[in-house]
Amino acid sequence: MQDEAQNPVANAATATKAPKKKPARKSAPKKAVSDASADPTAEAAPAKGKGKKDGAVSGKGKKLVIVESPAKAKTINKYLGSGYVVKASIGHVRDLPRSKLGIDIENGFTPKYMTIRGKKPVMDELKKYARDASHIFLATDPDREGEAIAWHLVEGLNLNKDKTQRVEFNEITKAAILRAFEHPRDIMSDLVDAQQARRVLDRIVGYSISPILWRKVAKGLSAGRVQSVAQKLICEREREIAAFKPEEYWSISAFLMKADVAKKLSAKEHEKLKATLRALHGGEGEAKDWIDSEEEVDTESATEPQEKVKLPDYMFRADLKKWRGETPKLSSGEQVKEITQRLDNADFKVSGVETKERKDRPKPPFITSTLQQVASMRMGFTAKRTMRTAQQLYEGIELGSEGATGMITYMRTDSVHISDFAVNDAREVIRGQFGEKYLPEQGIFYKTSSKAQAAHEAIRPTNIFRTPESVREYMNTDQFKLYKLIWDRFVACQMLPAVYNITTIEITADEALFRVSGKSLVFDGHTRVSGLKLDSGEQLLPPLAQNEALSCETVKGDQHFTQPPPRFSEASLVRTLEKEGIGRPSTYASIISTIVDRGYVTLDKRRFFATELGMLINDLLVNNFSRIVNTEFTAKMEEQLDRIEEGKLPWADVMGNFYALFKDELAEAEQKIEKIKGLVAKDGAGNEIVCQLCNSPMVVRWSKNGKFLGCSNFPECKGTMPLDREGKPILLRKEDIECTECKSPMVVRMGKRGPFLGCSTFPKCRGTRALEAAKTPEEKEAERKYAGLLCGKCSSPMAVRQARSRLFLGCTAYPTCRNAIGPKKADIAIEKGEMKIDPEAREKVLANLIREAELQQGIKTAS
Repeated sequence: MQDEAQNPVANAATATKAPKKKPARKSAPKKAVSDASADPTAEAAPAKGKGKKDGAVSGKGKKLVIVESPAKAKTINKYLGSGYVVKASIGHVRDLPRSKLGIDIENGFTPKYMTIRGKKPVMDELKKYARDASHIFLATDPDREGEAIAWHLVEGLNLNKDKTQRVEFNEITKAAILRAFEHPRDIMSDLVDAQQARRVLDRIVGYSISPILWRKVAKGLSAGRVQSVAQKLICEREREIAAFKPEEYWSISAFLMKADVAKKLSAKEHEKLKATLRALHGGEGEAKDWIDSEEEVDTESATEPQEKVKLPDYMFRADLKKWRGETPKLSSGEQVKEITQRLDNADFKVSGVETKERKDRPKPPFITSTLQQVASMRMGFTAKRTMRTAQQLYEGIELGSEGATGMITYMRTDSVHISDFAVNDAREVIRGQFGEKYLPEQGIFYKTSSKAQAAHEAIRPTNIFRTPESVREYMNTDQFKLYKLIWDRFVACQMLPAVYNITTIEITADEALFRVSGKSLVFDGHTRVSGLKLDSGEQLLPPLAQNEALSCETVKGDQHFTQPPPRFSEASLVRTLEKEGIGRPSTYASIISTIVDRGYVTLDKRRFFATELGMLINDLLVNNFSRIVNTEFTAKMEEQLDRIEEGKLPWADVMGNFYALFKDELAEAEQKIEKIKGLVAKDGAGNEIVCQLCNSPMVVRWSKNGKFLGCSNFPECKGTMPLDREGKPILLRKEDIECTECKSPMVVRMGKRGPFLGCSTFPKCRGTRALEAAKTPEEKEAERKYAGLLCGKCSSPMAVRQARSRLFLGCTAYPTCRNAIGPKKADIAIEKGEMKIDPEAREKVLANLIREAELQQGIKTAS
């Protein structure tokens, strides 16, 4: 193949040079090309001898613009006029082969690219338009990957480099598009080399280590240069949590109010107050849910947990800070009791009042990582969902008569740079909507990290005057939420800081010193848009004076235990990857998706849990490829990729230095890693476990759902045994449990959430049932109550289902019959005779439930 015969390294460096061979068809005169570049809206004249109709259909004589996606093509097309034809490559057109390494390591790490399967029709169409075009513009995304796609288009389509240029823009608006076409440029070979180096590096690591895992553990496993480091972070945290030993500690709090307020409380109010304080007892010091506060994302500061029961407005809580002049170390209830008894009848008075003004400055506009984090925290979006929605906003939303319109700037960026005109527009919006008092004297610009790529902008609206509410009707829910988040953040970043008065009050009683802090808002500033952010546990304090007497309702001690480090959420994992310099904005979502899809981690209640398989693979990689899964090494590789982009390092040299060390690790690992795949399974007594279908020995196997036992006689025998949480095989009994959908026997299978009953004829029948132990008491009761109930529409059996933690009855003939009904409505329908219970079917269902309970008992006693 021609692509494989060429040297991509040389091609990258000479992408803008004229080819040695002349193109088969004559291109438009050079003067015409120059004119086209100067006036992107001018319509090219049709070629001689051809009618206007023919030119319109074939694009002959017109300028061809190639982008990645049809949505982007549609948006751009309306800005360029009839002299242009805009076509989409639909992503990458060439890549390394899937079935082999595809890299000539001995010849300078030369990649052997191929046209991606299924892309030939797209390539043929693009070639046809390119052949007839007077000039070709490559308008792919403004990053390394976009630059690489442009280069692949040149090479894969064999484009005439004399009439091919690159255009780049950070937003899809008419002004930005026209400005970009007025200043086309050549393909930047350094950016192509940086992307090519990343692709080759990842391919060598993945395609070298993964086959070892297939041979030693199980097929379908994978390792990656960056994904394995992310996996390691989660596995290390899992071990920290498992090894954590909580330590006891105590705190003492006084619940106080002004003395004159206490005198006015009625007996009923006193009783209510006592009930509130009883409810509060022991409520503080519980495990902090580190999911996600913006404070954690932006400043990484820890905050105390919110009180579950709110104190009345006239009361506040002060915490013991000093006892007998020293910070108390309260490690037992006896110590606490001694102090609280001393303070029961003590006089409390204000010994110090200090008020300071504090400014809360707005956060910078979003970059990729902070957008993913805040979208996760505020809206529960996964990184993948955030990026998919942001891509839609960037490429264009249909705004009624305006047509497809780009709503935000490019969403893969690590720069907080903002253009002057965008700042001026934001200031105009603030002046018009909120008034001059919210405007600083001049626009605010934020310092971009030295690691940020190129001259990208932060993520912002393309037109700040297009408010979220004004475009809500044109967007789906996700698009609107994300656009509002971006719009609010950008407007707020150009507003004055919020101003607070922080009051700290010290209170003495006997030999104790208590302290309490409160915050009051003086000027809302940027919080007018971004929202008022109160630290958790903050209190509103009444005005208090020096030496003022206070009434103490109670002094109480609370027992606490130190908490293990929190599991990673998507937000905190992305933040950690960014902080450690692992990956880049465009890679975070794919890193997370990969380790979840492979079954190395699970995401439960927005927290990552390392699976048994994930821990096993991590240990193998850490013990045998310690450099590859080292965070510092991975960060240094990212820095070297940046230097390649800057033209300071030849990419082949970087690959050579890496591979010289990696190949030795690879050869050693092949010998050191013990084979786990195919080990004969034994029970607790050391006896071989045999297949219940053919009596052959069972062997240990792995899938993304975890470890299981498979027949050693596979594929002749497909017998399997799932394992319970203790690693013991779930033995099948001779009594078959009948599938409610097709009457075939049910068998035990293993899924993401553990063992379940599935129809033995799968995939012909997809009937499933939860095992008895996995069902809630409500589900068990409903199954017995509605056993044998027939559908009121088609008379098929109804089955108890669950969705979003709610039980309902669904027809087993789904999707042919989609009847579904809640328990209360089912009771009414049975009472009215609209739904009937078949006695014979009821007996069978109840018999099945009994056998399931027996099977579950067998699971508990399995050995």
